[in-house]
Amino acid sequence: MKTLDQLRAIAHQFIWVIFDLDETLIFRAPDIVQQANLAALRILCTKTHDMRFLADHLAHVYQHTAKGNGILVPKRQQLQLLLQRLGRSDNVESLFTAYITAYMSKVEMFPEVQATLSALKINGIRLGIATNSSPDVVEEVLQNYDMLHFFQIVVTPAHVGSVKPSHAYAAFVTEQTGAAPHRIMFVGNHAEDMMTARNMGSTAILVRRGSDKQEEVMPDYIVKTLKEILPIFCDDNAIDGNDPTTT
Repeated sequence: MKTLDQLRAIAHQFIWVIFDLDETLIFRAPDIVQQANLAALRILCTKTHDMRFLADHLAHVYQHTAKGNGILVPKRQQLQLLLQRLGRSDNVESLFTAYITAYMSKVEMFPEVQATLSALKINGIRLGIATNSSPDVVEEVLQNYDMLHFFQIVVTPAHVGSVKPSHAYAAFVTEQTGAAPHRIMFVGNHAEDMMTARNMGSTAILVRRGSDKQEEVMPDYIVKTLKEILPIFCDDNAIDGNDPTTT
């Protein structure tokens, strides 16, 4: 574990901050994927294709398109594979719309996120996302909360063919930044994020919101909100969300 002063002393080396998405930038209800999938399946429900029948077939699709807690294909593609398996010609976009509408009803951005991202960007830090969610769902979330413009890279399992915290995923994230590993800070809320940072050879910052549990993988630094990473990089004006070049 490093202290804040130790991180400040090496802050000049960081040119990238990579964020996990779920529970780091946004709150996501525990049953979100299940409820969103049910919303999509209701579109397909008929007398011959009841919900249990549809759920069984979707589970089969998941067996071939998911690994661990990550989705290896875009959600639209997963839904299209379900339609093909069922021999149905329904519009996949209507299924995705039902899915994402239900999904977004169970998502909320943490209150300090916009100000934190703005302050980091003002201070010249490049920002990225590394998540195990599907790319089309991630895009919808980032657009809905006006965050997409902050990020220069967005990495998902669909881009890599692997999930966090695999070495392949970690190497792909590093490659996308074009930076040496020691120039990257990885911020997340879960052991898989800390392990991803370790596999990258980068600095690991754990966001531990209201929890004091023992960590499975020791981070370099622990914060309770995203805003607590700003003193590593920023002066007082930037932390307040002001551009120091104009105040």
